[in-house]
Amino acid sequence: MEVFAEAAGAESFVLAAQRLGMDQATVGRRIAKLEARIGQKLFHRSAAGVQLTDFGRQMLEVSTGLIQSSRKFESALQALSGTRALRIKAPESIAHYMLTPIISGANFGPFQMTQLLEISSLLFKAILVSDNDGLEPDVRFEWSNVGSIPPAEPSAKVRRLMTVNFLPFYTDAYVAAHGQPGGFDDLKCARLGWLNGWEGMGEPACFEPWYQLMRASPVPPIRVLSSTTLERMVTHGQFISLFPMQMPLHAPSFRPILDGPPMQLDLWLVVADHVFKIPHLLEPYQDLIKVFQIATNGIDAGTPDLESDGLPALADALN
Repeated sequence: MEVFAEAAGAESFVLAAQRLGMDQATVGRRIAKLEARIGQKLFHRSAAGVQLTDFGRQMLEVSTGLIQSSRKFESALQALSGTRALRIKAPESIAHYMLTPIISGANFGPFQMTQLLEISSLLFKAILVSDNDGLEPDVRFEWSNVGSIPPAEPSAKVRRLMTVNFLPFYTDAYVAAHGQPGGFDDLKCARLGWLNGWEGMGEPACFEPWYQLMRASPVPPIRVLSSTTLERMVTHGQFISLFPMQMPLHAPSFRPILDGPPMQLDLWLVVADHVFKIPHLLEPYQDLIKVFQIATNGIDAGTPDLESDGLPALADALN
């Protein structure tokens, strides 16, 4: 069911395989086995990707509810046995680009070095939760403008994981359809796309150079509602867009444009106080920190957990 739901969301067996940490053939076989079992086609398949059939859309609604119920049951069972998984909540871009590969055991990009570590607790003792799950997270990822601290509960600890650089990316498919893009300033003549509302932050000021390009473009920029859609459309060569440089799921054909001005956000972790008191939650939390330390080559490795209102401590940590 989870393979089907991931393929439906990605509209691609290739992207679903990358996110789940398995090969494309395995995804295809599991979908085919599910279709044979229920006697219905779930996807229309084409060279451009896959699209749900009418029956597939109905099946997705059912499977989503089953997956959520299964996760709630698993969480309740683990809580009763004293081994509940660490619940992690994150904006979609963080969950999609960074956390899904880590928790599934697939290591890409800057996170590939984590395969050398013993981080099994992340594979078996951590789960991603959303508002639809009805579960309170133990740790929460947040974006913020560089140098600012995200809001948090008074008892929570906050930790800056990294400063994330954003770069424009295009693909071979874009070059084939629209030609080779030039440098950053030349992108005002290119086809551009953007994530509408950008993770609830509105229009972060750090992206102003990108907004200027979009305003100057003779072709109206395309705005989409989710990070997965943005990645899929860039992969298919429909436009150029910004992605975090630390994004683990870069397809082999993704090409960065490196000569632009810096565009950065800070990535934070807000941690509930009880995590530090429960060993089976503390272990995967510590491994999560270790993964990001490796991914940033040790940057911020010494940054302590801060009180949510600890602005003086924050200033000391950032100096």
